[in-house]
Amino acid sequence: MTERLQVSAFYQEVQSRLKLKLRNSPRGLTREITQKEVHRPGLALAGFIELFTFDRVQILGNTEIKYLQSLSDENRRKSLTRLFEFEIPCMIVTNDNPLPLELSQAADGAGVAIFRRR
Repeated sequence: MTERLQVSAFYQEVQSRLKLKLRNSPRGLTREITQKEVHRPGLALAGFIELFTFDRVQILGNTEIKYLQSLSDENRRKSLTRLFEFEIPCMIVTNDNPLPLELSQAADGAGVAIFRRR
C-alpha cells in the first residue's frame, strides 16, 4: 500500500463487513495504516521483536489470546508494554476472544485502537 489510510476510515469501510466494534478509546482512530498486509504478533508477544512487522494491522487470534492468558499478570503487562512500544496502526481481536484488561490498558496508553469481532 503506497497510500496511507487513517484507522478511522478503515473502520468505517470494513466495520459492518467484518463485524468490528471499537473496544477501547477512540484516540487511536487517528493513526495511519501504511501496509495492506496484516500480522499476527505471537513471536513479538513472546519477546522476539527483531523482525516484528509492527507497521501492519495486528491480528490477535485464539493462539495469541491463549498465550496472553497463560502469562502471569506481571508478565502479561511486560509483554504488552513491549509490544506497544512500536507504532502499531491498530489491532483486531478475532473469534469473540476476551480482551485481557492489560491489553486494553496498554493500547489506551499507546493510543492504539483495538477492534473486536462482535
